[in-house]
Amino acid sequence: MRPLSRLPGVLLFGTLGAGAVLSVLFALGGCAAAPTPAPVTAAVAPRAQTTESSLVCGEGAAFLSWEQLGVPQEARPVQLVKIGPRIWVLFEPARLVRIDRRGEAADIGMRLGSPGENWSSIALDSVDGSLWLAARDRLVLWHYEAAGSLRAVPIQNVEGEGGFYDLAAAPSGLFVVPTAAEHAVWRIGRDGKVLGTDFPVPPIDPERFEAAPSQPTSAEVRLEHDASGAVLAWFSAQRLVYRADAAGHWAPVDPGIFSSGGDEPVRGVDVGTKNEHWFANGRGSLFYWKGTPVFLGAHSMLEQQGKQGTVFHFPGGRDLFEACNGWFILDVATDPSGYAALTDRGVVIGDFAAEPAAIHPEPTDPKPR
Repeated sequence: MRPLSRLPGVLLFGTLGAGAVLSVLFALGGCAAAPTPAPVTAAVAPRAQTTESSLVCGEGAAFLSWEQLGVPQEARPVQLVKIGPRIWVLFEPARLVRIDRRGEAADIGMRLGSPGENWSSIALDSVDGSLWLAARDRLVLWHYEAAGSLRAVPIQNVEGEGGFYDLAAAPSGLFVVPTAAEHAVWRIGRDGKVLGTDFPVPPIDPERFEAAPSQPTSAEVRLEHDASGAVLAWFSAQRLVYRADAAGHWAPVDPGIFSSGGDEPVRGVDVGTKNEHWFANGRGSLFYWKGTPVFLGAHSMLEQQGKQGTVFHFPGGRDLFEACNGWFILDVATDPSGYAALTDRGVVIGDFAAEPAAIHPEPTDPKPR
């Protein structure tokens, strides 16, 4: 088999062995931007001590390395999604790896982008189980359909340079965060038509920002989902959260776990003891562990023990430190059946109902199916 990196744009499904300012011109036909809703605020909860755990990388967890998956060293893992036994892992510049778990084995497939493409965000479409991809340097979305075809969907009536920082899918459309625009969040139809633009972004003016620090800006908004699957827009600096309804309209909601923010300085726990622990209290993606919202936190170190790992932030100020064999956890995806964790070395897979079994790729199939 020829090296996968030499086959751009070719679908290879088989089993693998080891081995910037945006100039925006709209023609929305009466689709006016919604005013920014009034914010809902909440007090910042103090954080408690951090304890060690094996939440994700316990003894029973299965692991697949990038070498086992046939991923070259220059590919950078970015994000993953999970639906039942199937896991999709996104790499930059443009590589999508499919893992189908089958008992103690895994069937592996791979899709490569065309030359010059650089996918940087992935979203699972709950409507049909398909995938959507976005990039920071192109005004295009890519739709990876359940049947396996990949098509580019250009954004209609928009011109300029740039792309999208973030992407989330909902029945009402695809929500994106443009790299630079007059509004922080756009809602786009599955045909590429811009359906709405929300959260006006004021011009960069230090005096105005100092006078009105609660005004959201596009640089700080992130898209997440609540436990029901609705899209959330989180403005971390202002600790504001908005929820999109079934029609795609935004309303403020109680920030809940978001209220603990992500801009606290580096701090230490048990400083001066053998358990001395330092970490930057950043926020990564939000996931749900058996229904409980959890933030993937910053990379961390237990200095005197020589351990490095990742912090999970739970409601109520509870933090858990996960060493995970020294691997950094980059993303976590869950569904009712279990979880998948993306690390710098590979993918950790586990079940909620039972201890996960070890996973080994099936023997190499010399011919793509």
